[in-house]
Amino acid sequence: MWRRVYLQANRFNHWKLVLAIVGCLILLALVILRTMSPGPALAVQIASPPALLDPASASSYEEKLIDSALYETLVAYDPEKHLCKGLLADKWDISQGGSVCTFYLRKGLRFHDGTQVTAQDVKDSWERVLNPGTGNCGYLLENVVGSDGLANGSAKDVSGLVVVDQYTLRVVLKEPDWTFPAVASSPSLAIVSQRAVARYGPGYGKKAGAVAGTGPFRLVAWDKDKVVLQRNMRYAGSRPQLKTLTFLAVDRPPEITRLYEAGKLDVLTEAPAQVLSSLAAKEKQKGFAIFKKPVLNLYFLGFNLKQPPFDKSDIRRALSLAVDRSAVASQLLGDGARALNGFIPPELTSDEQPDGYQVEQDPGQALQAMAGAGYPYGLGLPQLSYAYNDSPGHDYLAHLLQDQLDKVGVDLQLKRIPWQNYEAAIRSGSYSLFRLGWDADYPDPDNLLYFNFDSAEKPRGNLTGYDNAGFDALLQQARGEQDPDRRREIYRKAEQMLLADAPIIPLFQQVALFGLRKGITGFDADLLGLVDFAQLKKP
Repeated sequence: MWRRVYLQANRFNHWKLVLAIVGCLILLALVILRTMSPGPALAVQIASPPALLDPASASSYEEKLIDSALYETLVAYDPEKHLCKGLLADKWDISQGGSVCTFYLRKGLRFHDGTQVTAQDVKDSWERVLNPGTGNCGYLLENVVGSDGLANGSAKDVSGLVVVDQYTLRVVLKEPDWTFPAVASSPSLAIVSQRAVARYGPGYGKKAGAVAGTGPFRLVAWDKDKVVLQRNMRYAGSRPQLKTLTFLAVDRPPEITRLYEAGKLDVLTEAPAQVLSSLAAKEKQKGFAIFKKPVLNLYFLGFNLKQPPFDKSDIRRALSLAVDRSAVASQLLGDGARALNGFIPPELTSDEQPDGYQVEQDPGQALQAMAGAGYPYGLGLPQLSYAYNDSPGHDYLAHLLQDQLDKVGVDLQLKRIPWQNYEAAIRSGSYSLFRLGWDADYPDPDNLLYFNFDSAEKPRGNLTGYDNAGFDALLQQARGEQDPDRRREIYRKAEQMLLADAPIIPLFQQVALFGLRKGITGFDADLLGLVDFAQLKKP
């Protein structure tokens, strides 16, 4: 009996082993089938290939667009509702009057390389942004206690980024800022696997294997003009319908048209407006669609406020009245631009509130203002220099401005400067007038106003040297205001003050134009021009 029982026990264990092996094989088969599950492939046109795919150092639109499919931030910001929604963080709170912001991460999230997402990854990712050797948007975190120490090399980490536990990060700010969750939505502050960073070091983000985020797609191939992403099976959100996402770098209009008509491109993100119009006419019966989205890419002119005669606001306002912004926008970019009479675009303002102080072209008022400034019909006004960086578009704009200002007696001398020398040339103070631009880091008025015009930013982003204590106080008041509607009213007052002082001439904001093949659904772009590729569907 004992032996018989012993033999039965062995037989039972044997079958348990067999069943376990069969179960593992079935599970493996399911994983393989899941990985190989069918799904459509989508091809996206971009103008130039990315130099690297690392959110801390991304600078071009192409890099940010691809990064948006590879990486995620803690939160996403909705400027219309003035609210953030959780991505990697499922909740957050602001305490101590706006001086401490605490983020609570969702549990169980994993990077493409399989490692778990922790608060330490967030701290390390943000410190890479502050590190001058890695990041180029450290100014976003300059209000964090200890950020200057890491930026100037006197500290090894940021004391204001506190890892409370595995899933909690506390951010201690120098000054209250109720907009900080919006700051955290910036694509530059997306979270990167620190195991991958440690493994690849300076090579991180420079080849297919050396990229690990938490986004809906992962990088599988990357050559000179093509980047291929594949659906991320570990993705915590709704799984994308698309199996692969391929970015093709093509900038020549004939080649864009040829590849689209050959079925090798589905979405055009940086095709010239003329190409989109031509395809819309030819492909009308096939359902080709053009999607338009005003984005927070602003183009404006800056005055040298230290150089006469632009040290006086009346002559600056006179020139502002002389510029026809609508003509500039339409002649330069057509449907790809929208004229700005203020500085904060309407997408960041409330329809219920008045437009406030705005400046529109009026040559008659421009002449009156010039006469009031002591330069009737431009008499006695010295020749003014206009500096711009070298590219065909900027050159065309320069001649438009020259013609418009000539009508009110302004002699504008054009100075074309290579891009690599451009910022240094502006900072030298040698030029009366110069072209400026700003691509928003996150969709909030603070990002537009503070980094371009606050007096504290004169060593960096404030290239006009604008210095108004009342303006600075309004921005500080806005950051310290908890109610988003009242905060928006404060930003309007700051904008009115800026336009009255006229350190700049707002020209236009960019309108992003996309071409879509028939049948593609779920397409949208945010105010930075980025696309949520996880929502796209293709038949």
